[in-house]
Amino acid sequence: MGSTVTAVYIRDNVDKANWGGRATSTALRQLIASKYNIIDSAPAKTLAKRYRDSRINPVVFEKICRFTARKRVIEAPVIGGLLTKLTNVLGNPFPITHDIENNARVLQRISPQYPALRKFIAAIQGSKSLVINLEGDGIFSKTPRHTLLMTFALAHIAKQAGCRIYYVNGMLSSDPSGYVNPDTLAVARQYLEAADSVVLRESASQHFAETYLPSLRTHVLPDALFSWRRMFQGWTESTFDVSSLSAFFDQATTPMPLSLRRPYIALGGSSAAAWNQRASYDAYLGLVKALKPIGLPIVIVQTCLGDAFLKNVAQEMQTDFLGTNTPIMAATASLANARCFVSGRWHPSIMASLNGTPCVLFGSNSHKTLSLQTQLGYPDPHEYPAIPKTADLASIVEEVRRAIDSGADLRKKISTKVDVLAAQAASVVNFI
Repeated sequence: MGSTVTAVYIRDNVDKANWGGRATSTALRQLIASKYNIIDSAPAKTLAKRYRDSRINPVVFEKICRFTARKRVIEAPVIGGLLTKLTNVLGNPFPITHDIENNARVLQRISPQYPALRKFIAAIQGSKSLVINLEGDGIFSKTPRHTLLMTFALAHIAKQAGCRIYYVNGMLSSDPSGYVNPDTLAVARQYLEAADSVVLRESASQHFAETYLPSLRTHVLPDALFSWRRMFQGWTESTFDVSSLSAFFDQATTPMPLSLRRPYIALGGSSAAAWNQRASYDAYLGLVKALKPIGLPIVIVQTCLGDAFLKNVAQEMQTDFLGTNTPIMAATASLANARCFVSGRWHPSIMASLNGTPCVLFGSNSHKTLSLQTQLGYPDPHEYPAIPKTADLASIVEEVRRAIDSGADLRKKISTKVDVLAAQAASVVNFI
């Protein structure tokens, strides 16, 4: 702490309504701060914002784009084409493309219109290092991820300013169908290979790099979130620790649900389930009904905005519910104290594992949940459909029962493995 060596941090997701994004970016920031003086950071909204390149008053152009730059307007017969031509005369509503050098020029040119962006670019140009939380952005989907293209554009600006560039905590993956976008892959190859180091968070990502980016040198370290294991090392694997848990909710805007005062099961969603809210609602409603006979309260956790259907499930089943606005330390402790966590979410499953909570996992939008089981030493890594079918319910319930019945022995085994992963995760400072 107190270092005079400066760094700028990209993807400090404390502004996201997402437990995992907030938790892992905070854990990573804590690790970076042990070596660097972080002079600025880009929150999620800075990367996610759809910047416009306007030839007219930018406020007016933004108002126009809010109507004309919507997918259903663009695709409307006849009128869509006419409105698109008119909009393009006035400016470019979608200037961020696979042309990263042009993206960088555009961002620098329009930055006076966007104070947060202007401030951040100035910080990059005044810093020695740029540390990029690559996190879950490295999915090479058919529609390129806007935040990944933004990240490369900012890295280009940093390189021009003489910064050293470090990508850490990263994942590289095809989309769930196995598709790999060749255009995104080409720019990733250029910018990742130019970096001073690239640290990936699990071996499946490294395998992807070896297959699609064979010239890229990478290191593999566990997700930064594992470094939070230290917060739960005083907890015991053999008893339910409501006294320690309640402290995390002290004076919190989210009250501690009554069900958390005795042993409980936590249930979350999956990134792959979020795309079909109706089907997911029906499936998870059936899952809660199937889990009820186990006899423990079920606490439903909405860890991401995409899992909005879970709030309706909780209301229908009259179960306790923790939403996306739950303070992140209370959220982490709630998963870490559960008897079992059923979910398809990568970071929340790490949060649970910090105190040895066993997880029963669904699929997601990448290889994440299978990779996590491999990292944690699960004997038979497997995943259930993100939207479980009726035929899956009996197997899920049986696996949850076995995990709970294994009790302290299983929790001790998981937490002991997490001790190792936590030490490895903290060593990321050696690569920045």
